[in-house]
Amino acid sequence: MKKFLLVFPMLFFCVSNSFAGNVDTYGIGSKASALGGAFTAYADDPYAVYYNPAGLTQIRSTTLSTGVMAINPILKAKDFQVADLNIGPTNIYDKSPVLFAPHLGFAMPINEKIAAGISVYAPFGLMVEWEKNPAKNPGAYNCYKAGITREVATPALAYQVNDQWSFGLGVSMGKATDELKVQSYGLYALGVGVMGTPITAAEKIKMDDNFNYSFNVGTMYKPSQAVSIGLTYRSKTDVSYDGHLEFIGLDDSEKARLNTLLQIGSKSAMTSLSKYKFDVSMDNMDFPDQVQGGIRYQPYDRLSMEMDVVWTHWSMIDKETLKIDDPELRNTLAILSGFAGETTTGASLTNLRDWNDTRQLKFGIEWLMTDICRLRGGYFYDPTPIPDNTFDVVWADADKKTYSIGMGLDLNRWTVDTVLQYTMVE
Repeated sequence: MKKFLLVFPMLFFCVSNSFAGNVDTYGIGSKASALGGAFTAYADDPYAVYYNPAGLTQIRSTTLSTGVMAINPILKAKDFQVADLNIGPTNIYDKSPVLFAPHLGFAMPINEKIAAGISVYAPFGLMVEWEKNPAKNPGAYNCYKAGITREVATPALAYQVNDQWSFGLGVSMGKATDELKVQSYGLYALGVGVMGTPITAAEKIKMDDNFNYSFNVGTMYKPSQAVSIGLTYRSKTDVSYDGHLEFIGLDDSEKARLNTLLQIGSKSAMTSLSKYKFDVSMDNMDFPDQVQGGIRYQPYDRLSMEMDVVWTHWSMIDKETLKIDDPELRNTLAILSGFAGETTTGASLTNLRDWNDTRQLKFGIEWLMTDICRLRGGYFYDPTPIPDNTFDVVWADADKKTYSIGMGLDLNRWTVDTVLQYTMVE
């Protein structure tokens, strides 16, 4: 008889002054998330496609899983100030909405040795929004809304060599989006510097990479009935963004005054904007490769525990460069940068990142309390890859500790799993 597994997770994140793991996932599927993501040596549901595709060989009947994560960032930055502009100090708070991240998985055995699966999920992503009024939030000149997401569909195959060894491979095909909104200090400074009257406008940057790919390869070894060991490599994803930078919030009178100011700033009667939306691109903010390894120990039939280590190659990101593909915008930015106290050729805008590689430590424990009820708990420590000298509002990340609890109910053909996670910053 075929067995269908339905997973409906209730996942709430309370994130203080941080992005979610520097946009790394806190977990895919309620079961793995409740175990703190320590799942590489367990991996017995369709989300093994992500954690360890070799684990698919443990699935003995057709299995379907679906769920959604609800994420609630709560951020606060104390005594925030911009020294160069003599703004602050002040406290700033986020205004991020509750975010929902669905996921879907399917797996089935093909024969006694081979299993297949496919899952749809977001391995990276989060959106955070701050107060956009610079009078209340001087960080708005850096960023008041930022988001980055990668969504993938990952088919995978697994092969069981013998009772001890299994191997698996998955290919993730997906797309990525990057969005940023920032109050335009260049326009503000231009108005104040020339006519003493500011021009209030924002810059919206929205870029997409409509197709990219990576792969997951994993192995699982079971030296005894009580011990299993898992190892997974998730490859780097090369991303090439194309999109637009748009000046928003300008009415017709401000557009006319802006063109007058640009002519004064450039000392040319020919300098003016014929449009307010321009082509831009970025190709040096790829998603990093990761290695995750874990060991699971089951001293009793009703109790198991696991420890994982995740290495992430964040040091591949040393700078973030927005390329200005439109010559009209290049000329405009070269003028604006002079009034904003910046230097640029107009061909690109670069922010140094200089991130560091990280090692996450993950722990999970599961107890079969009754024949139909499982209790789970998890913890993981996630050090930030971002050094102090490149910390900003766009990537407001810090060292984090995440605690999780969850419960699973086995109801004949159905399984319902729930999890609650809480993250705090050191």
